[in-house]
Amino acid sequence: MSTKRKRKEPWRVSLHGGHSKEFCDHGRAPLRKMLERAIEEGFTIYGVTEHAPRVKEKCLFPKERAAGWSVETLRQIFDDYCSTLTELAQEFSADLEVLRGFEAEMVPVDSFKEVMLSLKEKHQMDYLVASVHWVHEELILSSDINPFNRAMEICGSYEAMACQYFESVALMTTELRPEVVGHFDVIRRHGDKFGSLEEPSIKKTIMETLELVKEHNAIIDVNLAAYRRGFDTPFPLPWIVKEAHRMGIGLCFGDDSHSLKQVGQNMDRARQYLLDQGVRAIRVLRRRNGQIVQDEVPLI
Repeated sequence: MSTKRKRKEPWRVSLHGGHSKEFCDHGRAPLRKMLERAIEEGFTIYGVTEHAPRVKEKCLFPKERAAGWSVETLRQIFDDYCSTLTELAQEFSADLEVLRGFEAEMVPVDSFKEVMLSLKEKHQMDYLVASVHWVHEELILSSDINPFNRAMEICGSYEAMACQYFESVALMTTELRPEVVGHFDVIRRHGDKFGSLEEPSIKKTIMETLELVKEHNAIIDVNLAAYRRGFDTPFPLPWIVKEAHRMGIGLCFGDDSHSLKQVGQNMDRARQYLLDQGVRAIRVLRRRNGQIVQDEVPLI
């Protein structure tokens, strides 16, 4: 490990990221190296949240199919991830509080609750990040815009699709009661080409979803991947951050890292972003007396 480290800051916390090449087909670095980089970057708490295995053959990624993977392959990889992360969390505990989580999927739609909660229970994971990646079982966050277009065609319009996306966020929040809601308005990755989230029907759905996030005491991930996608702000947008903050919903950073370079990338920029929206503290998860609890950490 490099001896050059950033000073530890209480607000250097990520609750969403650490996707590694052993356990994610699009990860680029070993999990051990990701954690070492988190220490170098001055993190105090680092939540590792690998993607949950998809249990439907239709939802395998093209690269996974090309490699001959199956649903059973994904299950075994996830089992290995959970056991490896548990060992590494203990090993790194003197230098970094490593939280053990995973990013839940909403496929298959008719049984995702049972599948995701059983995974959390089986592996005794610390927490869940509820993230919507699929609409009508089309992977709307793919770099390939075609699945996004197919989902939009099924819904009838971008406005209808955006409403369904946020309704899915609300359903995941209600059914899974996750500790964290991931990349809240990531539909903007392609959606900004087709319309605004301030359309009245979409905004109404967003506000209803925020009410459920508040009701279930979930933290919203201030997702830094947006910067890497060329956006000027993280996910979510400033007006959504302000509404969430007004409602008393906690916010915390998620670097959504898939490589060493992305660990902590743009954290300082995101901190200033929150300060500019009037947010003076983030809400973090930490382990206390064997339980995962929420805590407030000042940004200044």
